[in-house]
This record gives sequence, structure tokens and C-alpha cells, in this order.
Amino acid sequence: MPKLVLKSADGEGQVIDLAPGRHVFGRAAESDFQLEHPSIAERHCEIEVTADEMIVRDLGSLSGTYVNGELAEGAKVTSQQTLRIGDLEFTVEGAPVKVIVPQTAGPAKVWQRELPGGWWSCAKHHSERGVGQCEKCHRIWCPHCLHRIGLQGKKPLLLCPECGGMCGPVKRKVRTVKRGFWARLFYFLFGWLIGKPSKKVVVRKTAQAETHPPSKLKIKRK
Repeated sequence: MPKLVLKSADGEGQVIDLAPGRHVFGRAAESDFQLEHPSIAERHCEIEVTADEMIVRDLGSLSGTYVNGELAEGAKVTSQQTLRIGDLEFTVEGAPVKVIVPQTAGPAKVWQRELPGGWWSCAKHHSERGVGQCEKCHRIWCPHCLHRIGLQGKKPLLLCPECGGMCGPVKRKVRTVKRGFWARLFYFLFGWLIGKPSKKVVVRKTAQAETHPPSKLKIKRK
């Protein structure tokens, strides 16, 4: 329970215990804590105590209410601070402390997984091969996840289930592998015996779809 320990010469050492709730300090008889001192107003200040903080508000007094020398207008008070009400000074002890637990980011969501052959999996079903890639969020989806819109006389449009963007077919890039001098010499001399090898291999990256939606859509309705 927080408490105020009087430091002023008049009644030094007196202790005021503060229970949870709002408490009015002043010279008036109806105050929760009546302070009989010339510098104290009828309704001088208010102290609110909750489970995790202690707040002091001045109620328009002439001599003011200060926390560590600063005017208290909704100021939060902690232990060992000095609270001055008029000309009376108190030391705050046992003030509640608000504990803030930092929010740590969880593990990043894995959208795609690499499958054998250089293909990528569906963003939702990691065991399924993706066939459509979104032009907007670039995620890859399997046939079960893609949304289809039927068109009259045209191929259906494929839409991303995550952002609604247009999806096109997934393509794989290929690149040429450069051989060293001895490898080129070997294939030049004996390549006709083993057949011409392929110079292209599959890489893991996928290209964005190059399809574009038609200008006018006619959606079938059941």
C-alpha cells in the first residue's frame, strides 16, 4: 500500500496510508484527508491510486501541487519522489509500478517451400506444387486455393485467395552454365560419343506472371 511521509517541520514523520481509489486532500471537513494548514486550499488536490500507478492532480489551488518541483496536472508518481501540497512536503513510498512486458515478434510465417525440381510449394499447402503466382503479393498457390471467375467464351480468371490479385502461371528461369577449358576440350573431342549435353539447368527462382485481365468481364451468374 502506498503512503506519504510528511517531511515538513509541522508534524514531521506523520504517515498517510493510501488505499486504492480516489482521495481528495484539502482543508475542508469533507475532504478524504483534511490538512489543517494555511497554505492548503479547501479542495487542494486529488490522488488516485490504482493497481499499477499513482496519479496526482491539482484542483486549482493557489499554492499548487508539485511532484519533484513540477506542477502536478495528472502526473504519475513513483516511490522516493517528493510531493509538495502547498507548503507541506511528503516523500512517496510504496507507490505501485506499472510493469510493461515488451511484445516480441513471433517467428516469421513461411509462405513458400522449395520442392524437388526447382518448383515452389503452395503458400497454404506446403506439400502441393504451386501453379499460379499472384501479380500483387507474388505468392504462389495450388489449384485448390486459387479462386476462379468464369467468363463467357474465355478462359477463367485466377484470383489470389489472400489479396484478390490476378494470378498467372508459374514459370521457371533457366541459365547457361559456363564450362572450364578442359571440359570444353573434352566435349569438343568426345562429345559425339556421349551425346550433346544440355547447357541449361533449373534455378529456384520463379518469374512473375505476364498475363493481364481483359478490359471487359462478363461474369456468369447461376
